[in-house]
Amino acid sequence: MIFHVKDHSRRWVSCNQAALKLLRREDLLQIVGAREEDVFPTAAADAIKEDDLRIDESKCCTSTHPIKGDIRCERKV
Repeated sequence: MIFHVKDHSRRWVSCNQAALKLLRREDLLQIVGAREEDVFPTAAADAIKEDDLRIDESKCCTSTHPIKGDIRCERKV
C-alpha cells in the first residue's frame, strides 16, 4: 500500500517506504516539500493535482490514480 500525506499547498510532508520506492527515493528527506510536478511527468502531475483539488472540495472521494488505478480514500476534517 502506498501512503503519503500532503499539506494544503500540495507539498509532501510524509510517506511510507512503498511511496519512496515508487518515486525511486531512498530517504523521506528527498521528498518532503516536493509537489507532484517535482517527481512525476507533467501529465501524471496534472492529473494528481486535479484529484487533490477535488478531494479538498469534497472531503471524501473515490479517485483514479494515473499510476496505480482506482484508489478509495476518506478524509476527515
